[in-house]
Amino acid sequence: MPRKVVADSVRQESLRLQPKYNLLSTQTVRRWHELHFRVYGVVKRGLDLVFAAVMLVAFLPLFLIVAVAIKIDSPGPVFFRQKRTGLSGREFEILKFRSMAFDNDARDASCADKYTRVGKVIRRISVDELPQLLNVLIGQMSFIGPRPWVPEYFENMNERERGRVKVRPGITGLAAARGRNGLSVTERIEYDLWYIEHYSLWQDVKVVVLTLKTVVSGADVNAGKTGIHGDIEVLRRKNRREEPPFSPLVSVVMPVHNAEKYVGEAIQSVFDQTYQNWELIVVDDASSDGSSEVVSKFLSSDRVKLVCLPENGGAAKARNCGVREAQGELICFIDADDLWVKDKLSKQVAFMKKTGAAFAFGSYVFADASGRPNGKVVRVPATITYKQALKNTTIWTSTVMFDMRKLSRRDIEMPDVVSEDTATWWKVLKMVGEAYGLDDVVAIYRRGGKTLSSNKAVAVKRIWWLYRKFEELNLPYSVLNFTGYAFNAVRRRV
Repeated sequence: MPRKVVADSVRQESLRLQPKYNLLSTQTVRRWHELHFRVYGVVKRGLDLVFAAVMLVAFLPLFLIVAVAIKIDSPGPVFFRQKRTGLSGREFEILKFRSMAFDNDARDASCADKYTRVGKVIRRISVDELPQLLNVLIGQMSFIGPRPWVPEYFENMNERERGRVKVRPGITGLAAARGRNGLSVTERIEYDLWYIEHYSLWQDVKVVVLTLKTVVSGADVNAGKTGIHGDIEVLRRKNRREEPPFSPLVSVVMPVHNAEKYVGEAIQSVFDQTYQNWELIVVDDASSDGSSEVVSKFLSSDRVKLVCLPENGGAAKARNCGVREAQGELICFIDADDLWVKDKLSKQVAFMKKTGAAFAFGSYVFADASGRPNGKVVRVPATITYKQALKNTTIWTSTVMFDMRKLSRRDIEMPDVVSEDTATWWKVLKMVGEAYGLDDVVAIYRRGGKTLSSNKAVAVKRIWWLYRKFEELNLPYSVLNFTGYAFNAVRRRV
């Protein structure tokens, strides 16, 4: 069937099914459809659970064989992980067997030459999709439904097109069965919307049969003609979603005390940012080494300001001093012995705009004293509340960002207490309700550069003091929160 008439044929197929309702009122039809939609949704979820559990057990040997083959064939992880848009627009992380070279941009239309030898085989027979049985089991996906796409698709769709998230996304779906990547993005959307309109067990059975035929034929298994970037551009132009640039000034506050060995690298990691609308306020907290001399080498840039305090007052006072000097719409911190990844600011600025967050933070990776990452990544939750933060001190200072259009400088002022940063996050969380976590590595935590926080006994005493003295929590509630804190602290470091 010619591509240009696919969407029309989908609509015609929909119209063909309408006459059987012509004796009923529109309201009655709508109510019947909503009831059927809800009832079949419950039934379908039950079937998903049963079949996913059975198939995971049955395919376990195949999982192991494919995993070994991938590791032998090319360097990199066994699984490919990517954020996708799921039911009701909620994002989740999809799992697939990796079929491309690890350094490949899976969004590029020219990526076909980057498939590994094993990748070509597992894509040809759709074995790469099998790990999504785990997504089905935990309720993020279904066996049948619109394929989950990266969030940029959803952001550039119109209201009607966003209707494809009314049901759980599927391992396969009507669009995938009809033409896989051989269809245009608008054709795939039309098929998905038609499927949702005729949501039923019979439609799912037909999709399964069509999928088996498509898998056997091996047609259109590779990336589409335009790739993800091209698809998104088509949607953006069609729906006229040309958004104005968002480039607020970001104020970066860096307290420094006797960090001569590391501060130069920390500042350079700010200069290396892909996002360049920033200012850096370095506050020297009466260092007795050559820290100020190292910082002075960067003062030729009019974006760097050095403030020297007459006497050592601690990190809280130094950061507060830097905040008072800040002119940016967004404020963030970096410690003098830590490092940022190059796209830290660009990712977080975009994340602040997308979520509308007043307070955000990100994931990070541990490193040795030389700043070399050891591969241990601390993942952060999508959101965290005050009560959750009492049990989980996952928010790390060098990943924090505040929107000063929604907060005042007094709101983020750090108290002069032990663990002043943790106390501040709790204070802000009580005001804003929740902070948003960006689950991308944005910073490098240099363990060798820490002193006080590296002493586990001291850290334990500090958190207990915060519970009992600063937050004035009663003893049972303090014990409960401390248990959660201890568990999460060990998990981050194992």
